[in-house]
Parts: sequence; C-alpha cells; structure tokens
Amino acid sequence: MITTTVIAYSTAERLGHLAYLTTTRGYPPRAALATCWQRTAQAAAITGHCSELILRQLAEPAARLPRGAAAETAIKQAAQAAGSSWQTWRAVAHHWDIFTTSPGTIFTPVAAEIGDLILWIGRLAHTDPAWSPARNHSPLRPGAGFIDGGTGISAVVIALHYASDALSRIIGHDREGVRSAAATEDLYVPTRLLPADNDVPYRYVPAPSAMLDELLATYDAVAEAAMRAASTLDRLVLTLNSQPTALTALRTVAPLNTPCPPHSPAVLAAPPANQPPPGQVEQALRGQGISEPALLARAAELDDKTTALIGSAASISQRRAKACGAVKHAPEASPTDRQHPARLAARDSSPAARAATSLPRLVPISHQIRHSTQARRRPNR
Repeated sequence: MITTTVIAYSTAERLGHLAYLTTTRGYPPRAALATCWQRTAQAAAITGHCSELILRQLAEPAARLPRGAAAETAIKQAAQAAGSSWQTWRAVAHHWDIFTTSPGTIFTPVAAEIGDLILWIGRLAHTDPAWSPARNHSPLRPGAGFIDGGTGISAVVIALHYASDALSRIIGHDREGVRSAAATEDLYVPTRLLPADNDVPYRYVPAPSAMLDELLATYDAVAEAAMRAASTLDRLVLTLNSQPTALTALRTVAPLNTPCPPHSPAVLAAPPANQPPPGQVEQALRGQGISEPALLARAAELDDKTTALIGSAASISQRRAKACGAVKHAPEASPTDRQHPARLAARDSSPAARAATSLPRLVPISHQIRHSTQARRRPNR
C-alpha cells in the first residue's frame, strides 16, 4: 500500500514535468497527434474516475478523517469536482472517434507515459495489486483500508493532488494544439459524415466549422473542469495538512491559471479561389482509389515540379529556335564579294587611305617571271 502510493505520487510528478517539457518544446515532428490526443483523454478519464472513487471511499465514516466536518466537506467537494472532470475528458475522447490528423508514427512523451498513471491510481483505488483497465472486476478499497495498510489519508490525497495538477497542465497544452490544428485545417473527418450533396472524391476532408466548434467547446469545458478539480484538491490538502507541501507552496507563489479564453468559432484559412486541375500523378493516384490527403499532396507536389521542369525546357528550346532563325535570315554574301583578299582589305579601309594608295596591277605570274629574269641578266663584256 505504501509502495503503491509512493509510485502513484512519483508517476504524477513525472507526468507533470513531461507536460511542461511538451509546452516549452512542442510536439515531436512525427507524432500521431490525433491518436495521442485521444489516448491522453481516455487515460485522463480513467484516472479521474479512479480518483473520484478514492475520494468517495475516504468520505465514508469508517475512514475517520482528521479535522472532522471541515475535512469531510472538502473531500466531498473534491470528489464531485473529480467526477465532473473525468466526464468531460470522456466526452473529448469520444470526439476523437471521428476526427483525425495527418498520420504519424510515434507517441508524444505525455501519451507514452500516461498509461503508468492509470495503473497506479487504479491500483490505489482497488484491492487487486495487478489491476488494469482490462481487469476492472476488483472490489474497491474501503476508506479504512488506507489506514490499515499503513499509509495515511494525507499521503493518498497528496498523490491525487499531483495527478490532478498534471492533468490540468496537459489539457492546457492539448487544447491550444487542437486550436492551432483547427485554424490551419489540419483536422479531418470521414467524407461519409458530410451531407449527401457534398460529392468529394476523398475518404477524408477538412472538418466543417460546426464540428470544430463543438470539439473546441468540449476542450474548453475540460479545461474549466480540470482547473476546478485541481483547486478543490488544493483546499483539501491544506485542510488535512498543517504543513504545506511543495505543490501547495508553489500555488501560493504561482496560482494555477489555465487560460480559458471565451469560445468563438474556429478561424479557418480561406481556401484559394480557383483550384487548379489535378496533374497526371494525382489523377493516377485517384484512379487507384487513393484518397489520403498526405499522398495526394505529395502527388500534387510532383506534378508542380514536373510542370516547372517542362516550362524550363520549353524556354530553352524557344531561345534556341530564335537564335537559329536569326542565322537563317542573315544576308548571304554575293559572288562579287568573293574577290582578291587585297580588295577586301581595301574595302575595309577609310576613303582617304584608298585615295592615297592604289592597288598594284595584277600581272600574270608567267609575265612576272620572264620580266624578272631579263632584268637580272648581266651585260656582255
């Protein structure tokens, strides 16, 4: 009994730390967010239900609460608040039966660790030391059993206090994550849930605003109920203990303040006015019956890259065609231009230079040889 209480306390404290890390660092990039949010909501509902059972057992006369009527009143208020909290968590878990997000492959740290909190709070509420949600046939632990087991009622309440604090931190971060996903149209519902006149060739479509409003309103209700449950446990711990715990001392410095903005319809990104027709790759996927948004988005990206490549190649071909056309339309040289190199060089010179110098007379080569031979002949002596 003492071991179960200590482990439940340590697990709740560790979960609260993981919730803080998730708040500061964000979700992992490959997290299956819809699966994680539903798993967290289900676990919180089970944990809250077990907490309510423990508190109601402690409110029995056999438990012999310290401080009499004040403690009895505080513990009944805490049990009622815990009951309201886990019921709103369960409503959120039911919503995730129809909503989904982009597929992921890993759990968030909170979703991976919250299962331990279920086990230890549940084993604190039931007599079976191997209790689990699948083995929910164990009898409840009576209020007097917490005293007979060697652990005080205050230790049990402190463990529930830390568990409630962790859940209030988790709902604050999850709610903002869901709001962000709704604003960027990252929440999807099956197409079969839409009215019959919506003919969409996909299995999933972005969730309509009416469904998003209902989901976000449920998250707002969970946040309010979780904060109320944590506040009542704050008062219960202070009633049972003359010395404040670390968590109650922290509350005096930094009160629990889960932001609860007034509910308003989800602000969705405006869709583009004109949707371009699907490319060949996307059409091929549709022909194969593929309707997953992630795969169709990759197909559209491939079509865009192919279109850009074809456009680049076409511009290069056009430039080459213009260059070849300019060469074909250039004026050809006339037969008269194919003259002696000297005449061509003279044509390039200035008019003044052509007037001062005249071209030498072209003499046949045979005459030049004969004339040069006579000129070099010696006279007879």
